[in-house]
Amino acid sequence: MWIDEQLRVLIDNHKEYNENYHELVGNGKRIFWKRVSTKINLKFGTSYSGAHCKEKFESLKRDYKVSGNSFFSHSIRKYTPWII
Repeated sequence: MWIDEQLRVLIDNHKEYNENYHELVGNGKRIFWKRVSTKINLKFGTSYSGAHCKEKFESLKRDYKVSGNSFFSHSIRKYTPWII
């Protein structure tokens, strides 16, 4: 179960490297998510894989886009104000 602090690290890492992320090719994105998972795992003592982190991030984006102007949309904006 993801906690708020873990989500913050997940989102902040993607946000910080967002421009470079979209330029990654081949195994670059897989390596990116592996690094994110390592940061989260070291900080929180968890065992998320890079794939888990990618899936969670994609899920957050999907939920945000689907939610429109609902309460959920408002609450998730505190974590993802940059997702359009």
